[in-house]
This record gives sequence, C-alpha cells and structure tokens, in this order.
Amino acid sequence: MTLEELLARFERPQQSGAGWKALCPAHEDKNPSLSINQKEDLLLLHCHAGCTTGNVCEALGIKLADLSVNGKQARKIANTYDYQDENGVMLFQSVRYEPKSFSQRRPDGKGGWIGNLDGVRRVLYCLPGVASASEVIVCEGEKDVETAWGMDFAATCNPMGAGTGKWKKEYSEALRGKNVTIIADADKAGRDHAQAVATSLHLVAASVKVLEMPSAKDLTEWVERGGTRTALTEIISRAPIWKPAGASTASLGSLSTAELFDSQEEKVEWLAWPFAAVGLSSILDALPKLGKTRFFHEAIRASHESRTFLGHATQAMRVIYVSEQSAASLAMQVREVGFTGLEPVEHLRWFTREHWSRFTYEDFLSSLEETYLNDAGYNCLIIDTWHTVARLENENDAAEVNRLGNLTLNLAARQKLALSMSRHDRKSGGDIGLSGRSSIQLSGLVDVILHLTRLPGQAAPTQRRLQLLGRIPGLPIDQIVELSTNGYVNCGTVEGGIETHRAAETILDRAPTCSEAALPIMKILEGTGLEWTEPVREAVKRLVDKGQLQTCVTRKGKKKFTTYFTGELRLKT
Repeated sequence: MTLEELLARFERPQQSGAGWKALCPAHEDKNPSLSINQKEDLLLLHCHAGCTTGNVCEALGIKLADLSVNGKQARKIANTYDYQDENGVMLFQSVRYEPKSFSQRRPDGKGGWIGNLDGVRRVLYCLPGVASASEVIVCEGEKDVETAWGMDFAATCNPMGAGTGKWKKEYSEALRGKNVTIIADADKAGRDHAQAVATSLHLVAASVKVLEMPSAKDLTEWVERGGTRTALTEIISRAPIWKPAGASTASLGSLSTAELFDSQEEKVEWLAWPFAAVGLSSILDALPKLGKTRFFHEAIRASHESRTFLGHATQAMRVIYVSEQSAASLAMQVREVGFTGLEPVEHLRWFTREHWSRFTYEDFLSSLEETYLNDAGYNCLIIDTWHTVARLENENDAAEVNRLGNLTLNLAARQKLALSMSRHDRKSGGDIGLSGRSSIQLSGLVDVILHLTRLPGQAAPTQRRLQLLGRIPGLPIDQIVELSTNGYVNCGTVEGGIETHRAAETILDRAPTCSEAALPIMKILEGTGLEWTEPVREAVKRLVDKGQLQTCVTRKGKKKFTTYFTGELRLKT
C-alpha cells in the first residue's frame, strides 16, 4: 500500500509538517488525533488518544502487513527493556522490534515517549541489580541479559549493543571491584566488542574473563539448546583471567638482600638534588604560581650547563617533560628561564596540553612508553602537574589515585627513570604530605615529598621555604631557597638561614683577594650595615670551613689580629 492509498481511506486528512493527521477511526474522534507518516518503506500510524496500530488498521479494514510500501513487513514491538538509575528510576527504554531492529526512547513525563536520548544519562542495563553483586556477567544485548538473570546470574549490558565507542568509561566504573565475565557473541563484531569491554575493565574490575558459548552464537541460543546453570558455572570457572595483548607472562622474581643492595648504591646518585634520582620518585607540592615549574626548569638548566643546583652537583639529565600548559604558555616560561632552543631533543623533550589531551591518561602513558621511551636513553620523567595531566574524575578517590599513581610509578620503574611530579596545594594548605590536592595516597607512593611555601614576615619575594620528607636518609627537613639570577640558591636551614646567607655574600664581596691586603672582619663589615651578631659569626665560620674565606695572623706590636681574604679559593655560592 502506498501513502496515497492509505490517505484515501480517511475523510479529509490534513497535512501536518512532514506528515499528515486525520480523525482516528478506532474511537470517536472530533479533533484529529491520528498521525500518519512514512519512514522509508513503512507507513506509520500513531493515535495520540491511545488506540493501538492494530485497532486502527482493523477499523480501516486493512492488515498490519498492508502498512508496508513495496511489500516490506511492518515492524511491531517485540519487547521493551527499561534502563534505570541506581535508585530504580527509569531513564530510558530500549525497544526491540520484529523484524529485528532496535530503537531507544525516553519518557516525556506525560505518559508518552520521545524517540531520542537527548540529554539523558546513559547507564548499564539492570544497574540496580548489579550494584550489589560481586560477580557479574556482561552480555552484548538485553535478551541475553534476561536469559542470564533467568539462570540466577547477575548480568548487564550497555545500551545499543556492540560497536566502536559503545562501551563507556562510566560503565566500567559501575563494575569497579567486581569479578566480571564477558560473554561474547560468536561473530567479529561481538568478539571485538568483548575485547573493548575487557580493555576498559582491566585494572578496574577485580578480575576479567572473556569467553564464548560452545556451539552457539550467544548465551540465549546456548540455553535453548540445553545449556544449564551448572554447566555455565563450570565454563566460567575454567575460563582463564583475561590479559591485555602483549602482557608479560614472565614468572615472578625476587631478590636476596645482597641483590637488593646492588640495585641502589648506599649513597644516592642525584641527577638533581633533592628530587631527581634514577629509580626514585618524588612529588613537589606548592600553591599555584609559587614556583614549582620554575624549580624544575632551573634544575634541568643547571644540569645541562654542568652547574650546581641548590649547592649540590648535578648529573646529566635527559628529560621527558609533560606539562599541563599549552605550548604557547610553556614557551614563554622556558625562554624566561634561559633555554635557547638549541637543546637536543635527546636531552629534553616537551609534551604539552595539545599532545596528552587527545588520550586517556592510561593510553598516553602507553603511547609515551612505546613511542618515546623504549631504548631512547632518557633518564628522567617530569609530570607538571600530575593531577591535571591524569585528569582524575574524583581527585579524592583513593582507589583512582592509587591506580593511576601506580601506573605512573610502574612505567618509571620499567624504564629506569627518575620520576618527579608536581601537585597544587589545597587552598587550606596543610602539613607536608597532606597539603597537596587529591588523595594523600599519592604522597604514600613516592619516595620524597617536597613542599614549597612562602616565607612569613619580611622575607624577600624570591625566597621560599623548602620542606623535605621521605625515605632517603640524611635529607634536611627544613631550609630556605632563593631565586637568584643564576637559579635557585640554597640558603641553609630556616633558623637564621636568610641572614647568614646574606652576610656570607656580603663578606665575600667585600673581603680582599690576597693575603697582603687581608683585613680584620670588623673592617670588612664597615659600611655594610652588618653588626657582629650570631648570623654574621655563623657566616664567617661557614666560609672558613668551606675554604671560601682564608685567614692569616697579623701582628701589630704585641697584639695579634686574625685577618681575612678570599684568595684563589674563592668560589661562587
């Protein structure tokens, strides 16, 4: 039947938009309540007063099959599947038709339906039921899910079946910590979909298994052929734990105490003290714009120029640097620090927001390792800031922080890298190890925690308090650093550190350079504004102990004077 032939059966049908409307013949209708439309080869009838399509056809004296153009069978609803949130509230419905096809619809709030899912949250099928289950079967479609529940198995599926991108990350989160068995349909689309689901669930679910039903295309067909609950339980128990393609099958190793000591020298070989050493991990916490990024940049530059950093020798750093910033923003900072653009990419490779934001964090780490780290000679990975690059959905979720943090540490361990990360402080601040945003789980994973804060009172704006906490013996707990024209300078401990450091600089600038011109300390201090206080006495002692200030005894009559000069041993601080 054609659309024209159908319209001829109505009295004065009226065009309405792309379709038509008419008085419904199945009930006493005074205002046209019947919509008439054509979709491809099917004629569609919908009575807004509630009459079924069958009733309308019967009143018109036609059959449902007549609603086809070119003889195509008209589809009819075979089943509906309600998708509910955790509290059992229906969000949308999947509709199965005969001949087999599917559509989705959502309630319109008036007892009817809207034929799309615009703005509707997507959830797993039977979500309330699987929420409390420890073991869950994931099928490809709702029919198999219903079959599984009929056998007393908790089961679910994603809406709209198999296909690229159909399984979403939030579906995996709903199954976190559960033992999941994925039953794949026995075709390419089904197998590909099962692998995609398994990949998403890896390291989220407690365990993942993937299997197909023997001699059947899916679970329902297997049951129809005589499959039982006991048999399915046995099949699941025998199935191996799923592992990603290329996952290691190496046997578990161990170390003796001697071998353990061989893995790390008694003295830590720092690339840049106190945050970068191969095999160790660190995190630098500070408020935004307080100097975390500058701290890393100055250390890298000092290493490349074979200079000290914070008073300690550096070794050659070959750095992979992952920045939260855009390329344009980062370029300004890098130029300001003193990088020239001539640095070999083998020594310093940058990744900016434009690079990592196209991947999930897990995929970014995987691509980074495969493309840039394997046998490439880099010895340091810096992620600045970690919680931004990792894109935590809930930065206070200890399980999520632990999972992504361990992925990062595992990568560094495999590649024998020094790992350094940064993290913004909370607005409320806090003690070292507790001040950083996200769960403190990350603080527990790393070897060294650094905390950079402003100094109270009249301290210069370039000065910072640097606290250290970690597993490395001999690290100072609390000290002062200052950003000078030659990078960060270590000013010593907090107690008297600033005054002592400035006094030492003044003395070195004013002291004679040869023994013939050596002067008493009070002569050196004249006109400087410095008095013979404890910080000044400590500065002199330190300079002499380091060999930066030389002493000699000068006689004047019967009196002896200690005089000072810098001589050839004068060194930059």
